Amino acid sequence: MQKSPVDKEIATGELNRMLALAAGNFDQACVLFHNSENEDEKKILAGFGANRSVRITEPGNALTALNPMLAANDSYLFGLLSYDLKNEIEELASRHENNIGFPALHFFDPEILVKKSFGSELFIQGERQKLQPAKRIAGAGPVIPWARTSKEKYLASANALLAHIQRGDIYEINYCLEFFAENVRIDPAEVYLRLCELTVAPFSALYKCGSSWLLCGSPERFLKKEGRKIFSQPIKGTRPRGKTPEEDALLKQELQNDPKERSENVMIVDLVRNDLSCIAAKGSVKVEELFGIHTFKTVHQMISTVSAELRPARSAIDVLRATFPMGSMTGAPKIRAMQLADQYEEM
Repeated sequence: MQKSPVDKEIATGELNRMLALAAGNFDQACVLFHNSENEDEKKILAGFGANRSVRITEPGNALTALNPMLAANDSYLFGLLSYDLKNEIEELASRHENNIGFPALHFFDPEILVKKSFGSELFIQGERQKLQPAKRIAGAGPVIPWARTSKEKYLASANALLAHIQRGDIYEINYCLEFFAENVRIDPAEVYLRLCELTVAPFSALYKCGSSWLLCGSPERFLKKEGRKIFSQPIKGTRPRGKTPEEDALLKQELQNDPKERSENVMIVDLVRNDLSCIAAKGSVKVEELFGIHTFKTVHQMISTVSAELRPARSAIDVLRATFPMGSMTGAPKIRAMQLADQYEEM
């Protein structure tokens, strides 16, 4: 029997319900949303409350502290890894203050687990009576973010990094800016819903850790594990969607053939292959797709897929130590790119 199409209002309503629960009587919550323009493909995996949790404020032994929870868990764990974990994986340091306030690492074993594939039944594991939606937070008008870095400073740093590339210190780098707003009041669930409407990204997430919220709408997969097989899908290369089908096709072709985008992409593919080789069975690292063009609601992306078979006795922590942070968010070579990012960024 063919499934009837899922009504968009039903899908949005289910997500809205999960977000209201996240804002409820739970100190820890996570809503993972596989967003898609095809309503039948939308999926939600969510966790509310914590049977157990581990929270490490500063890097040092954070990944080691996660081991006991991984060993004791046979179901789902939800968590976050902060960028500064790089400092315990490599001999690195951070000269910037943590303005965001998230811990270095936070994971929790959910008290209540919710799974929903649209067109199927809602699955809830745990005490349903605890799932009480919270009242929505009243917003206070538009939020105007400010850049922490001036235009002059940005251009000076960009030119300095180009000089490092010309000298061969690095091949590419992600130079990031921080935008911030202070003394504002927003409804995280409402902002997240709007983000999902704008991006329609397959790896969308809302994460709550105490009074801190993290919102994400991303098309990029860092890691996926199926049995003993590991996948990574780095993105380098972007074009906007065209206003007409003809313009859209031309933009895709332009992205596919752009030598600059292809060279950036293959640099990160090589970096990922090198990272995975540290924990992979001999000869198992493969590039399953190179320079694939994938289309999303607002952009075309150049995505490559690298896979490897995990070596016996290698754990999830071993995988993270070998691959974190993801190369497409740092640059190549990874360690030198992270050193220069810390030197030139203001965040």
